[in-house]
Amino acid sequence: YSSLGMVYESMLTEIEKELNGKIEGADLRDETFVALVRRQLELARKTYGSYHVASLLCKRDFVLWERSGDAAMKVSRVYDDLIMMHRAEGFVNDAASDDNQAEKDKGFDPRAGPGQWRSDRKIWYEHALSAYEAADKLLPPGVDIPCKLAEAQMNLGNHIQALAILTDLRNKANGKTSRSGMEKSPFSWLLYADLMLKIGYECKKWNDNGSSSRQRNAFKRWLRKYSKSFDWQERRLQALCLALEA
Repeated sequence: YSSLGMVYESMLTEIEKELNGKIEGADLRDETFVALVRRQLELARKTYGSYHVASLLCKRDFVLWERSGDAAMKVSRVYDDLIMMHRAEGFVNDAASDDNQAEKDKGFDPRAGPGQWRSDRKIWYEHALSAYEAADKLLPPGVDIPCKLAEAQMNLGNHIQALAILTDLRNKANGKTSRSGMEKSPFSWLLYADLMLKIGYECKKWNDNGSSSRQRNAFKRWLRKYSKSFDWQERRLQALCLALEA
């Protein structure tokens, strides 16, 4: 299954190279382009499926869990691109037609629109999160997997969980224990800086409005307690400086 995942991943890379030259100015009414996107999604899903089965069969291999999570993220990025390129005026609203059902049966419906694609993307974010959590429990060396886990939490809006992961890495980078190599990883510091910006935005929104219906209860409790005192700007500036230094 691992070898099969590598084969699918190689095929996916070739499709991505072909799409890279066409993504700018692409039109979802172009049947040739849609066929390529459909093939890209199919290969990305098969890559994930192969690595996921392999990781279930070899549960102590963190590399397989990481590859499974990476494949799930590749599927989610396809939906990112689709959401960016969607043009509402491009399609007639014929959701009930047989043609639309036929498109759905092929695994991708170009008429579905951003709402459906965001729902699909969230499912793949959750698959990635699950895989990275399984990999992180095996205590892999370095910071790559913890950072990917933190990024997956951020994608799902779990800012406090991401903050806990990155703060733990930061403390280890500055302290006596050293599972962390964060001090030498620009990506880690940039991810931390990005998280500070997201948390800062939520703090500002909370302080301006006093409430946030979209956030989970745990984050609401955190905002209620720390929104006015959390020094996200200073932390973000420090992270950017450390990224530059790294």
